[in-house]
Amino acid sequence: MVQPPGRSDRRESTPPPAGSDTRFQYGGRWRRLIAAIIDGIVVYVVTLIVVGQITGATYDGSTGRALVASLAVAVLGFLYYVLQHARWGQTLGKRAMSIRVVRESDAGAISYGQSARRLLFEYLISFVTCGIGGVVDVAWILWDERRQALHDKVAKTVVVKAEPGMPDPYARR
Repeated sequence: MVQPPGRSDRRESTPPPAGSDTRFQYGGRWRRLIAAIIDGIVVYVVTLIVVGQITGATYDGSTGRALVASLAVAVLGFLYYVLQHARWGQTLGKRAMSIRVVRESDAGAISYGQSARRLLFEYLISFVTCGIGGVVDVAWILWDERRQALHDKVAKTVVVKAEPGMPDPYARR
């Protein structure tokens, strides 16, 4: 479409919205969802095996064993996410979907503290709100322009594409 003299196309002249950042190629919502499903299956299978070993082949209803099994599930999930995010920026699901977690300030590798903060926030908001907060936390990526979940905002992280040829801030670790 031809513009009248002195008038420019508004889309080209309008600066990006405040807070938007063009240095990152944010991980897609579908990629994050599929990665979360893959990770959920991995954690489920591993914890099922470990809990099976703790409770024995025949579960006797012992409160002590149930408590130990629940604690094992929480600890294994915590270790799975925190260690992989801090060491490589990716869980198995994120690797499969070519996305990774980085610092929002400079796209650098996140620390173990940031990784733990992300997950602890997820655990706490879910626990305190009987699961509703957990749903809101992950649903936040649906309307956030940076596709950040609430746990990303708390830890100051973003999920970005990690396709071949893209810089890997974790390569030096």
